[in-house]
Amino acid sequence: MKPGYLLMAALFFLPTFSFAETVHISNLTSIVYEIPDGWVRAEEPPQALLDIFAEHIEHEAQEKGYSPSLEQLQDAAKKRLDANEVLLYNPRTNAHITIDMSHLRRGEKVPSKKSIQLSAKYAGQSLEQEEGVSGLTGKSSEATVSGAWYANRYDADYLHHEEKMRFSGIIGFVSPYWFYFYSSDYLKDPADRKKIDQFLETISIIKRAP
Repeated sequence: MKPGYLLMAALFFLPTFSFAETVHISNLTSIVYEIPDGWVRAEEPPQALLDIFAEHIEHEAQEKGYSPSLEQLQDAAKKRLDANEVLLYNPRTNAHITIDMSHLRRGEKVPSKKSIQLSAKYAGQSLEQEEGVSGLTGKSSEATVSGAWYANRYDADYLHHEEKMRFSGIIGFVSPYWFYFYSSDYLKDPADRKKIDQFLETISIIKRAP
């Protein structure tokens, strides 16, 4: 094969990412990830995602007998999204990924592999119980996250108000943090699934010696 064809072939098989970013959780812990091509990191939650989350929160509140105002719903949605260290999304499809790091609470024990597996299982059960969700089929499996002690992945296909969706998430632990990498794909672009999978397979955690 000629050198020019080799170069074109190599470019064709490159992952669909734009550039790498680093988010510092503390002076000892950082996360390195690559933003999928065509996606952006949101400094502030976009209105489209605020509306989606506000709708979920409204249904949750109604099931408990509450009727929050639109302003209250928007505020609650913003707080829920702001709780994550990173929010990535595709502006065309609203597919999104969140990165959340949660420090062990005072007195909380370091989780076992079994505890992490159960947390992934509970995430699936929680999703299945959400309002409007039906026909869920999910599976969990061990996952590898560079720099992490242990991680478990959960994938689910389901209907939300009769619209097909896919959830993929990784739960794991790197002392002293639980970490949660969650994604929601509205199946509006087949490329989103590939980009989400590549993201979850390449994200890494960097630990520095104290």
